[in-house]
Amino acid sequence: RIDKIKAVRSGQQIFAWFAIEDHPAIQEMLRERAEKMIKYVEKGVPLNQVIDAGDLPFEHVDWGNDWWVSAGMVPAREIMEGGLDASIGEDLPEGETDEPEDGDKGITPADNPDPIIEQKKARILQKYYASFSPLEKQYIAKIRNYHRRQKTEMIARLEEALGDSKSIQNSELKIKNSTDIVAKVVFDLTTENGKLRAFHKVFYTEGIELGAAQTISEVAGTAGSDLAAAAKQASRSAAAKQSIVRSIKKVQKINQTTKNRISKTLFDGLEKGEGLNDLARRISKDASFSMARAKRIARTSTSSAVSSGRFEGLKTVGAELKRWLSARNEAVRKTHRNADSQYTQTPIPVGQKFTVGSALLMYPGDPSGPAEEVANCRCMILAAKAKGKAITLDHYDRRVKFVEYAELKTLLSED
Repeated sequence: RIDKIKAVRSGQQIFAWFAIEDHPAIQEMLRERAEKMIKYVEKGVPLNQVIDAGDLPFEHVDWGNDWWVSAGMVPAREIMEGGLDASIGEDLPEGETDEPEDGDKGITPADNPDPIIEQKKARILQKYYASFSPLEKQYIAKIRNYHRRQKTEMIARLEEALGDSKSIQNSELKIKNSTDIVAKVVFDLTTENGKLRAFHKVFYTEGIELGAAQTISEVAGTAGSDLAAAAKQASRSAAAKQSIVRSIKKVQKINQTTKNRISKTLFDGLEKGEGLNDLARRISKDASFSMARAKRIARTSTSSAVSSGRFEGLKTVGAELKRWLSARNEAVRKTHRNADSQYTQTPIPVGQKFTVGSALLMYPGDPSGPAEEVANCRCMILAAKAKGKAITLDHYDRRVKFVEYAELKTLLSED
């Protein structure tokens, strides 16, 4: 039975082909064509264009008109929107939060650093960042999409609310109308926190699994399916679960901040008598939905998750001492540079907390710590001693290949 006849014009010729339902030869032909055409998607061509060009038997999808770039595969328009550093290459200042900070968070260079040791630390950190960069980029893309949806939905509700509003006759009615309009526009906090919680838990758990796999591999040399099983088990520990709960409580604060910001800017605009276009522009351009904020949220969460996992891995393999290693750039807090200097020379027991400024942290990015010592933290925790044997910076510099996100995903899928 012939289900479909399709004519395709090429130059001055017309070719007709017949797709016969359930015919093995036709199915094989379509499979080969799909495999050939899908390579164009990997090069960035929008999926819907590939479907049309290859005459593939697939439906268009909502995101299929996006062009893509190979930076963990995020929409190219996000890179264009965020500027040249939008692929997360440039570090943000540590300690930056959505709330104003008090006190001196100034940056000071290390005192007479040994250039050889500094180079070792820099190489270690470079390998470490590369190991979880794809996970971080995925989280950034997820946050961007999450914020984009919030923004789109609020603008749609704004249009509906203004359509229902009546003309303003006096200041009292004006205030009443503004309150009603804002209430209709801003999102429900409980609903939005539920959506955020759902995907944050997935990313944070993956980060814990990755960090655990790294330290278990580094210290015990575990590999393959045994490593995957050990990492999965570490991510289910009581401490790991508590870390997830704490991180969820912290990350949910971003929705409260967004709601407060949008409410304020809408009130300001309504009080000035602005119309739909101006008010919609206020929502669209608000800093709540910026690339910088998405980076800050994703970096804080991802680094915290991987550090949490590394700490769980150290406990799993019975490591005895740990050290703190800070990022080697001008964005690092003074307190974190001091922790690096102190704990590189004098490692502490794995179960003891690091003193970082006025905070006590079990590991970098510890979600139980204050935002000024956790937000945007790029530091890492290293084993310093296990089974009576010292683990030096040379070991991490020359011998350790950090387990990477894609590598662990493969191991877990095979486990």
